[in-house]
Parts: sequence; structure tokens; C-alpha cells
Amino acid sequence: LLVPFGGMGGVVARGDRVLVKPNLLFSKGPDCLVHPHRELMAAVVEAVVAAGASEVVFGESPAIQSCSSVLKKAGALSMLKERGATIRDFDRPTVIEAPEAVRFKRFEMDRTPMEVDKVINLGKVKTHAQMFLTLGVKNTFGYVVGARKTAWHLEAGRDPEVFATMLLDLHNLRRPELTIMDGIVMMEGNGPGNGTPRALNVLVASNNAVAMDRIICEMLSFHPDQLFTDRVARRL
Repeated sequence: LLVPFGGMGGVVARGDRVLVKPNLLFSKGPDCLVHPHRELMAAVVEAVVAAGASEVVFGESPAIQSCSSVLKKAGALSMLKERGATIRDFDRPTVIEAPEAVRFKRFEMDRTPMEVDKVINLGKVKTHAQMFLTLGVKNTFGYVVGARKTAWHLEAGRDPEVFATMLLDLHNLRRPELTIMDGIVMMEGNGPGNGTPRALNVLVASNNAVAMDRIICEMLSFHPDQLFTDRVARRL
């Protein structure tokens, strides 16, 4: 998958501090569709360590429960720790100014993404009741700490395109160096937490999550305009 980038070593330099930011929603069993599969999470950490990273932080702000508890239920916690990852809840909010943003020029988000050298964005291909699909751009919404995400989600109910603009502004504030999407068994139907399995049998990686999201839409036979973030991104 990473051959076009020169392998993980083409993304991560020796001595880098690296954040692997998964999509974790709430506790589900090992074979659930809510988050990337535990084998993929472990493989990414293993590759980052092998590339010479000085520290690998596996961090997220799940909607419910802690990062560690969600990973434990998923059968991934011990696998990640054995490979050298430090598990971190996003619970250290700070205010970041975004003067070049399109609309939202101030975010309260966790400090971790701004403290590391590289961010690897690790998502799951799945449907989303409000935003159509959860893909690469949407996964960086996890930079926002805990309950603060709820207030932003209320905005989606009023105007999904305004919410999509916020997602793009936040994403562009700290763009991941690499985004990997688990589409081996995706979620369709009532996503992002209660959908049904659909075999897609792909892994997708890119250094441009906006472009990658468009390609995934085409793979699923959707017009990119159906994905709010792509519709807004193209207009901008």
C-alpha cells in the first residue's frame, strides 16, 4: 500500500514523534465496523516504529468512554502496547488560531496533533447519518476534545455544509502527513455506529485526504457532491 510513498520510511523520518489518530467511537467487540480493525491498527504502529520513530502516540477522543477502554474492548490495547505505542486520551484542550481558515478561525482542540512531527490519520470507511460518509477529512474531527464535539455536531443538523466547512478548516489547520482508510469490511446503512457490514476489500492511502475521499466516493459509485466535505472543498 505504501510503496508509492517509499514505504512508511518515506513518511516518517528517524527520530520523529508520530501521532496515529484512529477513528474510535465507543466500545464494541473485536470484529465491529465502528473503528479500523485491530490488526490494521497494530500493523500501522509496527511500521511507524520500524521506520525509526522516537515516540508513537496512539490518541483519540472517543464519543463515549476512554481511548484505552475502547481499544481494550476492540482487542487492540495489548497489541498496540506490545508494539511500543503510548495510548493517550485527547483531554488537554488548547485554543489554536486559524487566520487562513475559510470561516472558522479559532478552534479548541487537543494539544497532541500540534506537538508531534507527523500525524497518521487512520480511518474506517463507513456511512454517516448526518454527513453521508465518514472518511479521511471527517476523521480529523477527533482533534476536538470529548464533549466539545457534541456542540459542533448540532451544527450539522442545522446546515451540513456549514459543518463541512468547519471540518475542512480544522483539517487544514493540521493536515495529516498520511491518511489510511480501512475499507476491507466497511459499514453501510445506519452509520457511523450501528450499520451493517459490506465487503469492499480495499485499503486506501494518500497524503491528501480530500482527494482520497473523492476517490472512495467514486469507488462506491457515489457522486462526490453527495459527500458534503467534497462538495464544499471543490466550491472553495
